[in-house]
Amino acid sequence: MNISESNQKFLLNIFQYIAPSHVALFLRLIRLYPMNIVSDFGKREQTILAIVNEVTGNDYQANIWASIMSINRIPELVEQVLLSNEHERLLLAIQQLQTRFELQPHRFQIYQLVPKTKTCIICQDTLKEPEFDEICIIIGRNNVYNGILYKNECCDIIYKYGHMRNRRTRERFVVSDAIFKQEYIYLFDHLIYERILITGFTNLIQQAASNFQSYTSATNDDIDQNRHFNKQDPTQDKLQSKSFAATWTWFEICRYLFFMTNLQTIQIPDIIQRLSHDLYFEANSLFFYELFVKFWSRHGQVEGCECHAKDTCMINFVFDTHMKAHRLVCAHTGSCDKSIPELGPVAIGCPRPPLRSSSSILKNELVNDKTKCKYYCINHYNHSLSKNDSHDPLVAQALERERIADVFEANDECTIHRDEDDREHKRRTAGFMAIVSNCNVIIGWNESVRSEGMRRNTYHLLKYLHLGGILPPAAAYDSACTFIAYLKNQYCVSIQQSPYVDELLQKKYCIDRFHRRNHTRPQCKTILSCSHPDNRLFFDNQNTQVCEQLFSHFTKLKATLRSIAWPYSNIFYCIIFHLRNCFHTNIFPDNPHLAPKSNIPLPTSKLIPWTQILANDSYQQNQEKQQEHNEDELDDEILL
Repeated sequence: MNISESNQKFLLNIFQYIAPSHVALFLRLIRLYPMNIVSDFGKREQTILAIVNEVTGNDYQANIWASIMSINRIPELVEQVLLSNEHERLLLAIQQLQTRFELQPHRFQIYQLVPKTKTCIICQDTLKEPEFDEICIIIGRNNVYNGILYKNECCDIIYKYGHMRNRRTRERFVVSDAIFKQEYIYLFDHLIYERILITGFTNLIQQAASNFQSYTSATNDDIDQNRHFNKQDPTQDKLQSKSFAATWTWFEICRYLFFMTNLQTIQIPDIIQRLSHDLYFEANSLFFYELFVKFWSRHGQVEGCECHAKDTCMINFVFDTHMKAHRLVCAHTGSCDKSIPELGPVAIGCPRPPLRSSSSILKNELVNDKTKCKYYCINHYNHSLSKNDSHDPLVAQALERERIADVFEANDECTIHRDEDDREHKRRTAGFMAIVSNCNVIIGWNESVRSEGMRRNTYHLLKYLHLGGILPPAAAYDSACTFIAYLKNQYCVSIQQSPYVDELLQKKYCIDRFHRRNHTRPQCKTILSCSHPDNRLFFDNQNTQVCEQLFSHFTKLKATLRSIAWPYSNIFYCIIFHLRNCFHTNIFPDNPHLAPKSNIPLPTSKLIPWTQILANDSYQQNQEKQQEHNEDELDDEILL
């Protein structure tokens, strides 16, 4: 860079009594430790001066500080002076500077978070030396630390410690090393956490059914007590549950995607905003579930898996619904899924939460209309006010087939009838349906928006098979007699023939040992019994209560599961079931690209990037709808 003649003379004059390399060292230390890192600027000045004297063997006095700061205020002079051959001296000076600050009465340590990427991902050139970006706070397991962030820039990409960001497109990427190898997790601006703090919550949610609020409160208490014990000043920088929930969720999403795919980078949101996050979760829920199904139904081929003896792994499966995890949902039952061709349209219900009592929609409605609307979500509240509601033919067909299935169950000899939620209160889900192998691995799941039933059970199992899941040859279910009778009764009627339907019909079915005593059919005591000679190969010495035992664990999490809303609930279930399986099989979640390495089939669906979600018309429409109905407070809630 060219500098003016007057600036050149100014530099040459200073170099007569301060060596250029010593000036460079001063400037580097000033940039490494900005003025607002400590409250007393004079203490910082004296310490840096003492360090330079010690490192260089000189006796510079405080009167040279004005000349040094004059250079520091002119960027082109700084660039002219900074030299690359001061690296070793700089490291020594940094070490001594930290030690000097730690010996001060206020005692603190400064952490430097420097970008790990050394080469530009666009032009492949070597990046320049990182420059100071900003002061930061790092929240740890039992303390809060001061830190300094550095950055590199090249080809419109800003490289930081935990991620890289395109300044033009708002794309923010994470590489696997930032998730698996770095001590601190830095995904969103101004939110930096110790990795052990995040993984600590993961372990507690599995082992102790912890939630975000209790974990953040306990962590903040630990920080206060630790700082008091070490005679440190109290801090106002504490762990916030909503911000921590967002970071934990995206950390686990990145860990899950790196585990399941061969992706080298993962795009994460540029901001913490509930609307855009929810649209991302909704658009990619099938992709996440397909990864889950394909991997865990083939977990036996993963090296080091310790689920069960190889000769009995995946010999049978049990499926059932856990109803304790029910949460509030919209009362509209006409929402259909038409993705399973064998069944046609299936009335699965609307999974969105109903309107809140504070919603401006309810405040603007009449008293009678308000009572009707409060059971519905923002997309379906008009449904309750429509007197001549003209049904879509597909919806009418789905509801009619649902009615036929309900009649069949009601008239069946052994059915334990499961009612829908009452209409006098807001509707709740029926929890989630789990498909669990005999080796106690969750191989499939689905949130049950409506009550458990034979048609919806068939829908869940066929969806699982369509996504590439493998089902063992035998199955146990508390109403296996009704299920197989329904399949045979509706075969080629409301259930069209296909290889997947034939596979379900050909499996060996048994009533699990716990529920068999309640059944009255003669078949339930014979060919549908686990002890029948034809079934012993699959059920002898096998645990048919794996679902009940699994549900007893997730009952501890029912408060958390009831509080989360769709579509985040899909991602949350996927994460906690994946982590639970990892702990059970001794397959550590810190295994990048394990699924491809284990020859697990790749997903057929595609991962939709967050920036593509923002560019979609649905994002703009939802944003306008929130503004129209004055529901911006939803954006302030981060996931939970």
